[in-house]
Amino acid sequence: MRIAVIVSTFPKLSETFILNQITGLLKRGHTVRIFSRYHPQERVLHSEVAEYELLERTVYLPTVPVSKWVCRFKAVGWLLRFLFTHPVVLFRVLRYLLSRQEPFSYLLFFHSLPILSFRPDVIHVHFGNNGTFYWPLKIIQPKTAFLTMFHGHDLLLGLEGGRITIVKYLGLPTKYWQIRNSPGSGFWSRELLWSVFACIMLELNRPDLLFAMDRRLVQTGFFAF
Repeated sequence: MRIAVIVSTFPKLSETFILNQITGLLKRGHTVRIFSRYHPQERVLHSEVAEYELLERTVYLPTVPVSKWVCRFKAVGWLLRFLFTHPVVLFRVLRYLLSRQEPFSYLLFFHSLPILSFRPDVIHVHFGNNGTFYWPLKIIQPKTAFLTMFHGHDLLLGLEGGRITIVKYLGLPTKYWQIRNSPGSGFWSRELLWSVFACIMLELNRPDLLFAMDRRLVQTGFFAF
């Protein structure tokens, strides 16, 4: 399969769980392309980054120019470029961005084109804030599987505004949710589970909602089937 992995920063020394997932997919013969929103600030890298040539597999997504005119000129250049290389992807992205009620998102425009032109079978997004931003990719490319994986970082962001804030924060319209449980993080697992289940109760009118849970989380005893 062709798998697009979307992360905030890659490579990052502390996020070994993302590194292990990517190398595991490569070992199984999958084609993986990493899309990173930001460049890393760390100079020390894990040995697997060089061993699996992960930097060569990484695409750093562009930023939006501050000037509106520079942004528009850049968008015209991308229009001409993808009109000849990936016209179908360009048409689908523009159809979505121009048909919705929200203002035209140049950031989503510049990010959607390189991701979808990779022709992924699966889009795997790490962290809830990225899932919130990139879920329109599922609408643009409905046949592509879309998965958002939440981590403890998402809970910490939500706790800054209290429990109600995290309920709204995690209530993004993704079809597949997965919770990653870290060893010894029992408190975070309970809080994160509570928030996710609260979201599910708010979203009961969505029959297509599927909740995926890590098997290790079930073994902790916080939730039993």
